Amino acid sequence: MLLAISASLTASSVLAGGIKEPEPDPVVMEPVAPAPVWTGAYAGGQVGFGNFEQDIFEGSGLLGGVHVGYMHQFDGGFVLGGEVDYDFTDVELSSQDGPYTVDSIARLKLRGGFASGETLFYGTGGVAKAEVDKFLNSYSPHGQFIGAGVSRLVGESGIVSGEVLYHDFDDFDGSGELTGTTATVRYSFRF
Repeated sequence: MLLAISASLTASSVLAGGIKEPEPDPVVMEPVAPAPVWTGAYAGGQVGFGNFEQDIFEGSGLLGGVHVGYMHQFDGGFVLGGEVDYDFTDVELSSQDGPYTVDSIARLKLRGGFASGETLFYGTGGVAKAEVDKFLNSYSPHGQFIGAGVSRLVGESGIVSGEVLYHDFDDFDGSGELTGTTATVRYSFRF
């Protein structure tokens, strides 16, 4: 009889929900690290001012152009990238032989710097090619440049920058070197 009462009590507690099913362990999701802020391709335009010298002759004027590039941000905030840019200008240098006109400058750049949140401080350098007219002749001196800049993210896909570059074109027209400094304000779209 005692066994029957005990079995009856056990059965009624099971039917009443007294025994619980084991609950599965909670799934812990690892947080996904956000993509580095400065990684990606970009393209845009620039406007600015250039000053050029050839021996004792000097000229300055406005310039404007386009650029396209790619950057990659590494751990620790280091950013490295490459860029191609092209500036149109019309700077005239007067000389004993007549006027020279710097028409354009094309550059192949290597850029590297450090990001501090939405601001990037960088240095740049590379090779450049100028197009210069003298009377009816056209010259394309090759050279190098070095410079620095600062960029700031604007909104979802914009970058506004300021950049200063120093150029040195050796053996220009067999009469020495052509040098120049440019300062530009740039706006780029990230994609």
